[in-house]
Amino acid sequence: MSCTRFCGIALLLTIFALGFGVAPVADAALAYRLTDLGYTSDSPAQWCSINNSGQWVALGPALPGPNVRVEPIDINDHGQVAGMFVTGGQLHAFFWDGSGPVRDLGTLGGTYGMAWGLNNLGQVVGESFTATRDLHAFLFTPEAGMVDLNPSDSSLSEAFAINDRGEVVGHANFRVFLYESSTGELIGLGSFGGADSLSEAMDISQVGLITGNCSLPGSNGGNHACLWTARDQVLDLGTLGGRSSSGYALNDSHWVVGVSNLPGNIKSHGFLYDGSTMVDLNDLIDPLSGWELFKPTDINNRGQIVGWGVYQGQNRAFLLTPLPEPATAALMVLGVLVLSWRSSR
Repeated sequence: MSCTRFCGIALLLTIFALGFGVAPVADAALAYRLTDLGYTSDSPAQWCSINNSGQWVALGPALPGPNVRVEPIDINDHGQVAGMFVTGGQLHAFFWDGSGPVRDLGTLGGTYGMAWGLNNLGQVVGESFTATRDLHAFLFTPEAGMVDLNPSDSSLSEAFAINDRGEVVGHANFRVFLYESSTGELIGLGSFGGADSLSEAMDISQVGLITGNCSLPGSNGGNHACLWTARDQVLDLGTLGGRSSSGYALNDSHWVVGVSNLPGNIKSHGFLYDGSTMVDLNDLIDPLSGWELFKPTDINNRGQIVGWGVYQGQNRAFLLTPLPEPATAALMVLGVLVLSWRSSR
C-alpha cells in the first residue's frame, strides 16, 4: 500500500473517530436544533445539567427510592447524579451512583443540605445548614465525608462546582473563592474593582477557568458575567444591552452560558459567549419555534446546552444541539475526503 493511500485512510479514520467522540467544539454554531425535554416548572430554582455524553437531568424527575421529593441538580460523565431530596421531613444532599436508591450525604448539623455539583470522582459540593442554622459550603468525598469549607471570618458560604482536580468554586459572604482540595487552601479571586457583595463563582472547567458574575464599581454598576483566567485576572463578558448578567456554566472550550438583562432591564434572555462575543440564544434557534429562552444552565463539550424557556405560556426545559451535529459534520467531511481520494486515483 502506498504512503499516500495509507495516510489518507489513517486521516479518514481519525476524523471519523473525532466526530463520534466528545472532543471540544472549536467554533460557535450558527444555529441550534431545539428539543423540548418535556418538563415544566414554576419554581424560580429551575435547573438542568448535561454531561459530555448528552445525558441530562432537570429539577422534578424522580430517581429510584422511597423519597417523596427528589431533585437532581448535576450529572457527571459516569451518569452519577447529585442534588437534594426529602428524608424524615428534612432536605438533604444526595448522591446517586446510577443504580439503586440515592445515598443520603447528610448535613453539617442542620436540617437542610443541597448538592450543587459533582466531578467524575464522585466528589460533591454544595451548601448546608449548621446546627446554628448558618449556611456553609461543603465538600463531600467518599473518604472524608462532608467537610465544612466555610472560612472562619464568614457567616455565609456556598459551593457550586468542582472539577476533577478537586478545585471548588463558590462564594463566602458573596466574595468569590477557589478551594484547592489538594492543599486545603481557600483563595479569594479578583474582581472588577467594585464592592464584592454580589460576586459569585458558579462553574469551573477541567483546566481551572471559572465563570460567574462580578459587581462593577459604583453603587448602580450592576453585575456582569465574567471569566476568571487566573486568580487575579478576570474578563468582563458584558451584557445583551441591559444592566446585569451572570455566567452559569462553561465547557472545556470555555464557551459560557448564562443570563443577561435586555435593554430596559425588564426582561432577561439566555446567552452564549463563544470566546469573543456574547450572543442571545434566541437568535440561534428557529425564529418560528415559539420559544423564548431565558435561562440556560449548562453546556457540555459537544456544545449542547440545557436550560429553561417559555413555550405556549409555560416554563419548559429545553436542549439545544449545534447544527450540524458533531457526528453529522464528521460524516460530511468523511464523504468529501472519500470522494476526493477516489477522484485522485
